[in-house]
Amino acid sequence: MTNNLRTPFQCVEGSGGDGLRQVRGVRRVPVRRVDEVYERVRGQIEAGRLEPGERLPPIRGMADEMRISRNSVVQAYERLVADSLVVARRGSGFYVAHALPRMGERTSQSFREATDAISLLREQLDRNFDARIGDGRPPAGWLEASELQRYFRFGISVRSGTDYGYGEAAGYMPLRRLIARRLEERGIAAGPDTVFTTFGANHAFDLITRQYLSRGDCVLVDEPGYYPLFAKLRLAGVRLIGVRRLPDGPDIEDLARKIARHRPRGLFTQTVAHNPTGTTTSPEKCAAVLQLAGQGGLFVVEDDTFADLVPPGTVRLASLPSRCEVIHVGTFSKTLSASLRSGFVSAPPEVVRQLVALKMLGTVATSSYIERFIFELIDAGQYASHLRRLGQRVSASVAQTAAALRATGFGLPFGTGPGYYLYPSLPEGVSEADIAHEGAEAGIFIAPGSVFSPGGAAGPAHIRVNVAYGTDAAFHAFARDLFARGGHGG
Repeated sequence: MTNNLRTPFQCVEGSGGDGLRQVRGVRRVPVRRVDEVYERVRGQIEAGRLEPGERLPPIRGMADEMRISRNSVVQAYERLVADSLVVARRGSGFYVAHALPRMGERTSQSFREATDAISLLREQLDRNFDARIGDGRPPAGWLEASELQRYFRFGISVRSGTDYGYGEAAGYMPLRRLIARRLEERGIAAGPDTVFTTFGANHAFDLITRQYLSRGDCVLVDEPGYYPLFAKLRLAGVRLIGVRRLPDGPDIEDLARKIARHRPRGLFTQTVAHNPTGTTTSPEKCAAVLQLAGQGGLFVVEDDTFADLVPPGTVRLASLPSRCEVIHVGTFSKTLSASLRSGFVSAPPEVVRQLVALKMLGTVATSSYIERFIFELIDAGQYASHLRRLGQRVSASVAQTAAALRATGFGLPFGTGPGYYLYPSLPEGVSEADIAHEGAEAGIFIAPGSVFSPGGAAGPAHIRVNVAYGTDAAFHAFARDLFARGGHGG
């Protein structure tokens, strides 16, 4: 049976024997067959039926037994090698590794609990825990392993000789025009000369930090807020002052006091679907933030990471008139795939020119292949279809997670929002350390609120919950038991 699906960016030429069309003469293997072999062998290794040092079944034998191509078996075995479960011995075959990584295995403090920025980031990459309540991204099934996988599988066609070079320093022009048009639809004045592309939002923050800040400078950030940004700013020697976050955005009185007291250079804030609280800044507070920033001479960096998940008409700082410089940052990594690492910055033309110069010094250019892929996906309407399905999943998961958290005994002082996160409070007597440490011992990845504070400040105890995992039965059973004991050792 052949796959008749066409992508908007490649022609289908011929048919392969594994149920997937060939593209430009390159034979591809259906992911489901590779996964079948991979999961079977991995399960045997983890169950101990294949022991360390034992040879895997020969490729031909496995292919014959499962009635699939040898190419499928080879790709599955190579994935096992990449995951350090198997080693390849030239001329001999594939063997179970002697030192096996196991789910839930914690060999150092950074694996036992995610209590600082580095350990939290590491766990999200290494994925040692089974229950992923504190994860920063949704499961692959919501993004790249969803219906979009069928498009990722094909890649993109090479259309001109320029594709073999570095590409444009500011990014792929058709994508920049498309981004500018989408920003205009949100009320943000934009054009190709006010937009450039980055390797995701964190790359954008790094460029802005290098351009605008020096060691010893002071900036204001959300508290709680985006912890990788805090780490990046500290690395540059910048002093961080937190501005208290409320359910409708920054505490304006706190913002005014801290501008007057600390005379900061700038403000970094997330207006929409805030991480970790899930809140969105009200239009009235957006206007107040810009007024105070203008009076204090601050530049403002607006993180709009979850722009594509919020309702049309949502107000942003960049969509309002202001006397201050607003630099607007967006990304496709949260809605398409974290592996794509593609984002953008919208700012006045002179700012864009300066930041693009820094971009060239650091990375020369971003990937024109990735950017053309994203452009084709959006231009053909497939991204919009994906967003509708993703939005429905997020909305349903927010409601289900909120109900489950309340039933277990958590509070929701920040309410619910349109993004991936809720920020529940813990019952009195239960500390963030209790739930993070004991959760880790139970194989549950929990992100404590202290990680999201620029100073790790003590305050009401919270955790960040990713709504994709927020109804996990093991997590709620663990939390009910912990709360009944009144915390650690209760």
